[in-house]
Amino acid sequence: MKKWLTYAHGTIEQPYLWIGVSSVHEIQMKRDAQFNSEWIKLLKDNQNTQTLQLGSFDTFGDAYDLKNRLVRDLKPHCNINGFELNKSTPVMCNEDGKIYKNAHQACKAYGIDDSQMARHLQGTPYYKTIKGRTFKRCLTL
Repeated sequence: MKKWLTYAHGTIEQPYLWIGVSSVHEIQMKRDAQFNSEWIKLLKDNQNTQTLQLGSFDTFGDAYDLKNRLVRDLKPHCNINGFELNKSTPVMCNEDGKIYKNAHQACKAYGIDDSQMARHLQGTPYYKTIKGRTFKRCLTL
């Protein structure tokens, strides 16, 4: 049976920057936090982050209920002030600094498969680089 966790990502100084819900095997990938505009701004230098497990549940709904209560009570900065970035969010190549309108445009420029780029941007293991390059979502063109 799949286990669901309610968790917080943050730093030593600010342990509750983001509160989210994830399955056990995906928690370290920070998939939901990495699409948050404030998370990207605050952690643009890839600071070390910590993950705190706040609850473990058999159902997604129970984990999500705890998340909502904690966000309401603790008001984590990224949950409150950020917005979700989507597929049309600009993407930057870290090696040359070029910014593209979206991931698909970056893929076309470097001859990269869209699915590889998606896995890379999600932080999937074994996709740390694509054709020797790294990319990140950014907030502006």
